[in-house]
Amino acid sequence: MATEQLKKIIADVESNRIVLPQFQRDFVWQPSAVLKLLTSLFNGYPIGSMLLMENNDSYDYRPIDGVPELKDIKDRDTLLVLDGQQRLTACYRAFVGTLVATRHSGRYYFNYSSFVDKIKQGEEVDGSALEDYFVFVKPSKIAKELNNTSDETSKGLFPLDIIFKEPRGSNYADWLSRYNFAFAKGSSDEFEKLARISSRFQTDFIEKVTGYQINYEKITRDTKPDVICTVFETINTTGVKLTVFDLLVAKSFKKGIRLRDNLEDAASRFENIKYFDPNGTLIASSYLPRIIGLMYNGQCKKGDLLQLPVEAIAENWDKSVSALDKILGIMRHEFGCIKYEFIPSIDVVSPLSIMVSDVRFSRERHFAKLSRLYWNLVFSLYLSGAPETKSARLVREWRQDNGYRDNDEALPEVIRTFGFSPEEIDDATKTSTIYRGIITLLISNGARDFGIGNALLKDVKEPNIIEDHHIYPQQFLRNFGIKGYGANAILNRTPILSETNKMIGAEAPHIYILNSKIVGSGGLSDGILEAHAITKSKISQDFSKEVFSEFVSNRRKKIMRLIAKATGHDLPQVLDEAHVHMSESEYAE
Repeated sequence: MATEQLKKIIADVESNRIVLPQFQRDFVWQPSAVLKLLTSLFNGYPIGSMLLMENNDSYDYRPIDGVPELKDIKDRDTLLVLDGQQRLTACYRAFVGTLVATRHSGRYYFNYSSFVDKIKQGEEVDGSALEDYFVFVKPSKIAKELNNTSDETSKGLFPLDIIFKEPRGSNYADWLSRYNFAFAKGSSDEFEKLARISSRFQTDFIEKVTGYQINYEKITRDTKPDVICTVFETINTTGVKLTVFDLLVAKSFKKGIRLRDNLEDAASRFENIKYFDPNGTLIASSYLPRIIGLMYNGQCKKGDLLQLPVEAIAENWDKSVSALDKILGIMRHEFGCIKYEFIPSIDVVSPLSIMVSDVRFSRERHFAKLSRLYWNLVFSLYLSGAPETKSARLVREWRQDNGYRDNDEALPEVIRTFGFSPEEIDDATKTSTIYRGIITLLISNGARDFGIGNALLKDVKEPNIIEDHHIYPQQFLRNFGIKGYGANAILNRTPILSETNKMIGAEAPHIYILNSKIVGSGGLSDGILEAHAITKSKISQDFSKEVFSEFVSNRRKKIMRLIAKATGHDLPQVLDEAHVHMSESEYAE
């Protein structure tokens, strides 16, 4: 890892030698975050390393936020900031500053008068306490009260932009001398005291900044784009990954195509994209490139997408957006994915988008196949590994000559090799594909709310009020020593409205299914419970651990039948006796 002086890096930022690729987000730090960074710098603490890349003419760029753009810089002379943008911009704002109209413009100061007062009182000022002395001032106040060095010294506010430069004709040593002279008021003793304090200020803090070294890694210009993504994900300290879409944004920008604007437009105009992904960051930015790749040449691996010609991106953009919106609509209205958190596997959208956008796709002829394929993908976990490779295979198997689209016998690999056992239901955790797959399968099966009115869940206008709640409430089961996995597993969970769940509280099913204040005067019908894979007789009995075990066993069989029907496979309905005994015991613990 190389190092460079902070002063040199800031100079390179000013001269447009260090710039931002267009895929980088805007500067978002509040001034309070900048003050914390300054506290670290003045203490000589590490602030983390940067990741830079030599520009290879592939990516358009812009200056660091607030830096004037210079026109005489050659692309290949620039270094692109891949990681460290916020810290680097914060340093520029602190030690150069900008008073032009931009986000959080202003100037940073050190409250030197307060510092002097503390030192005179014999107190130490360093560590985290230093943060209290940094001040951010907006341009309007600077124009009125801090327009020159005399204003600054009279108020005892030391401007940080004079540490590396002399923007108003005064360096930091001059400034401190002026301050000492002004506040000594002709007293030689006071001047000596102030001089000692200013000398200490320079030694303890200013010199830490002027000598500060920044660590950085530099990627050479001949590095492949997919390697750049991988390196960025490994080193990035901000938690924000550099995506394929980000690199395509920068690549397209040079050709006048504003992909990020196009993404915002898609997220605002297309109903189902907007429904699941209003900002375009959850689904669209990741999967639109894959859809474009599959449309263009049938490939969607990261390396293939980064080699996409800009013309191919532009040509297929509108078609890919429409395709994504169409499959999200089908998942929303047909497959029970009534909110983003319930989607079992988001990787299905790439291959299925291609299938439904095919001009030869007919709902009458092909929807049953699409549905079967979808549920096979969900419950086989087929796309949990190498999703890009398998997505390309699925598309080929669907649309090739005599493929599955037109030939019922040409079964895709995911259907041919499908296997599913009841143990997978038992092992499903709340965030797993199988768990979400079961919840959405119940919704698509016509599950209704338990409360008065029995709202059809897939038609509820505000899906966030639907949750996967306990059939036997946790608090109730706890009274019988059943807790943890036994109480929380999917076999004791089902989707209903949050308000209904609140009304149920800690009541047992054999009580609340007859409570007219909760479920209505007629109680819960067999049909409503069957849609949830619940047999009414199994939850109508007075509770015991044996009753709960029978309920669990019966519901497992019902869910297995639903999965078998959705996937088109004959599946085992029960486990061997040894496993059944063990499994039911686990639920009853």
